[in-house]
Amino acid sequence: MDTQTIDQEYEKLQIEFADVAKTVTALAEKMKTAATAGDANATAWLDDLKLIAQDVSDEQTQATVLLQAIHGFITNAAKAADDEPAKPPLYAAGQEPQAAPPQQQQ
Repeated sequence: MDTQTIDQEYEKLQIEFADVAKTVTALAEKMKTAATAGDANATAWLDDLKLIAQDVSDEQTQATVLLQAIHGFITNAAKAADDEPAKPPLYAAGQEPQAAPPQQQQ
């Protein structure tokens, strides 16, 4: 996976976050209308919805921070890998490949 794909998926997640916010806002408006009309339950439900909205917002913020940290880590790791010279592979003791026998000239 490359950073461009990660960025695209991150953008999709941001769109989903916005969709959740729109849905919660629409529900809050309906509850506010019901509370204004005198529905006592709607007022309590609206207070609960505000708590849920805050929890969702906090979760989205934390997900964003986590994804940005992962993105930064991957970007830095890719840059570091590009900057390092190629290293020979490491082998366990006794597992080194056999050297090719010298060829005899005829």
